[in-house]
Amino acid sequence: MKKFLFVIAVLTAQVSFSQDCDSLILHEVDKMDDSQSWSMRDPILIGDEKTGIRSNLIMGDANKTLIWINTAYGVGCVDKGNKIDVLFTDGTKLQLYTSGAFNCMEKSVFYFHKVFGTAKHLDTFCEKYIATIRVWSMKTYNQQDLSEADSKELNAAFNCMRTIKNQ
Repeated sequence: MKKFLFVIAVLTAQVSFSQDCDSLILHEVDKMDDSQSWSMRDPILIGDEKTGIRSNLIMGDANKTLIWINTAYGVGCVDKGNKIDVLFTDGTKLQLYTSGAFNCMEKSVFYFHKVFGTAKHLDTFCEKYIATIRVWSMKTYNQQDLSEADSKELNAAFNCMRTIKNQ
C-alpha cells in the first residue's frame, strides 16, 4: 500500500510539474526542418517598458544551449563582456559577463554552456531566487528589484528549462 501511494505521489508531482512548465514555456517545432525551440511564454517585465528590464529564457535543440536575455531599457549599447550582477534573496551575489555580441538594442545575452564554463551557474538559478538584477552597458546600468512573484516565476522557468535541457 505504501509503495502504491508513493507511486501516485510521484506521478502527481510529475503531472503538476509538466502542467506548470507548459504554462511557462512555449515549445515550437519548425515545420520546414523539424528543429525545436523553447522560450518563456511571457518574458518577465521587471519595472516598466521605459526603465525596466525584460527577462527571457530561450533554448534551441541544436546543442540545447540555454540563453538568458535581459533587455535593459535605457542603457544604450551593450557589448560582449559587460556585467550582469545578480543578488539572490539569501544575500549571495553572482557576477556574470555578457556572452552576446555588441548591440544597441539594449540586450544583454548570457549563455549557460559548458564550452564557455558557464553551465555550472544554471544550478544556482534553479536553487535560488533572484532579488535584484543589474545589467551593465558600455556607459551605465539598469538595476531592478524583482517582486516575490516575478522571482518565483523566473526560478520556475529556469527549472523547467533545466529539465528540458537534461532530457
